[in-house]
Amino acid sequence: MEGRPGTEKAGSTAEAFSIAEKTLSKLVSGHQGNTRVRHRDKALRSLDFAGSPYMLFGSALLFLLITWDIFGGTSKFPIQSFYLLPHYIDWPVHAWVKGTFSPMLRDMAAEKLMSNLPIYLGSAGWLACAFAAVVQNPARGSRGVGITVFAMWVVSGVGSGRSDVLIVDILKQYFQRTRPSDIKHSLSFPSGHTTFSVFVIGALLYVILPLCVAGPEGDTEGGDLNAREGRLLDILVSAVQASALPVWILGGAITASGRILADVHWVSDTMGGACMGVFMVSAAAYVCKALRA
Repeated sequence: MEGRPGTEKAGSTAEAFSIAEKTLSKLVSGHQGNTRVRHRDKALRSLDFAGSPYMLFGSALLFLLITWDIFGGTSKFPIQSFYLLPHYIDWPVHAWVKGTFSPMLRDMAAEKLMSNLPIYLGSAGWLACAFAAVVQNPARGSRGVGITVFAMWVVSGVGSGRSDVLIVDILKQYFQRTRPSDIKHSLSFPSGHTTFSVFVIGALLYVILPLCVAGPEGDTEGGDLNAREGRLLDILVSAVQASALPVWILGGAITASGRILADVHWVSDTMGGACMGVFMVSAAAYVCKALRA
């Protein structure tokens, strides 16, 4: 009879510990879920930004304005223009490049290094994302994300062996603009390298990485992550978001500068190529958004 108070006290203590344990478990579980949802939502906001109608139609309109300024008043674009880009930018920059840099420097530093480095780095990022998405937890549908990334890589022309993206090749054949170079006599508008660079880097930062982080459609948890992994992923997504636009601009600018300094493209060629690359990124993001809806 004397042991009952102690037994009751021990039982109430155990019950209190059990309640506290359950409450803590719920708090941790809720925090993990919030972290997973947070990094998924952040990733999808990048997709929303790239696939917005403003970026899609804005890049197309800017491309048309550049085209009009170059070809206005000709059979390619009947409406008369002011020829601001050819007269005040293209020819002066071409003369400066030709008179300042030696042919060897233009070929080695500008054409071979600057023109191609951002494309190679962006392509490596595509392949890395495709590989990671395919091999990591395919049971949750990441395999589908990986296959989608790889399909984009091939269809866009990065892995197909074509010298230009198909739409760029069609535009070059239509406009028939010659290069400023005395050595290369192929067609120049729009710049295929610049289009490629802007598309590859932009799609990596604003389409492929967000899709890999967000996971397949219907994945509301963002993967099997513990609290520490969720926090690290959340920090990584925030860092990528903060640096995405500067990296995108820098990569496109390096390639465009390489084409100009190599004297194989007019400045307006690279401007048109950049707009076309942005349009392709925005179109890809818009399609991916529609497929996830």
